Amino acid sequence: MKKRKTISLSLLGVLLITIAVFNTVQAAKTPKHVLTIVNKTKGDIIFVIKDEYELSETPDKYVKQPHLLNDEEDAVAAKITLEDGESDDIELDEDTYWVFYVVCGDFKDSAIKLEDDFKLVVYPCENRPTKMRINNHLSEAVAVAFTGYDDYEFDIELGKNKVELFSGNYDYTYEACDTEMFGEIFITKDGTTELTLHGCEWYTSLVREYGGLQPVKYRIINHASFPLILTLIGPENYLVTANAGVNRVDLIAGSYTFSYYMDYQMHSGTMFVPKHGNGALILRPGYVMDNGLNEAE
Repeated sequence: MKKRKTISLSLLGVLLITIAVFNTVQAAKTPKHVLTIVNKTKGDIIFVIKDEYELSETPDKYVKQPHLLNDEEDAVAAKITLEDGESDDIELDEDTYWVFYVVCGDFKDSAIKLEDDFKLVVYPCENRPTKMRINNHLSEAVAVAFTGYDDYEFDIELGKNKVELFSGNYDYTYEACDTEMFGEIFITKDGTTELTLHGCEWYTSLVREYGGLQPVKYRIINHASFPLILTLIGPENYLVTANAGVNRVDLIAGSYTFSYYMDYQMHSGTMFVPKHGNGALILRPGYVMDNGLNEAE
């Protein structure tokens, strides 16, 4: 009988060792990732991370009393309080988690499938996802970096570009014209903000240097039955295609010399664009000035 008891105890020991080794191997196989939480609001926030969606109180009650989140105990993987501008890195097993917190008078329950390192940034209440337009007048694509409530870098192609980011104040930088360009911009929530990356010639423009005048709407009336291409030289230089009929173009106010080619001849003259934009350049035989209208052949 003593011999059988010894054998039974030995088998039990082997079984316990096997289970311990198996659990160790399984634990080693479960990958871990880092969940980074950043608080960019203007107040303290309590974050509760759980591996199950389970709450002790209703969301409305947490909105009224956010401190009650500290009392959560069931299925809690982590619990932290972050002040404005603080961040924390939490190492967790690969799994799906729910992050509960109260911000801007709302109860948040963000689901995160942690398959890699992940960053959760909580923005101030006045900052919201929006869009803006970036107009690239340079001769090539350029990378523009924004630094603010969040950091972005966008590859901006020639012409008009739409980008998505959060509203708020930003510093921006980009390389162009052998210079590091920089500035500040406030991006509104309504998506109407525009940033123009001027061509290198803009920086030597007399208009920019001596007053930065705004363009006005000016009429060019073409009495021919086909388009005419005009060269305008003045406060700013333009190449304008005037289709048959009335054309409204944006021009800086001031005196211009114009020229265009028609009927195998080069035609030229002068014109004046007033600050209020009234008047017109009429392309027809005989160059006269009449009642504020510039008439040309």
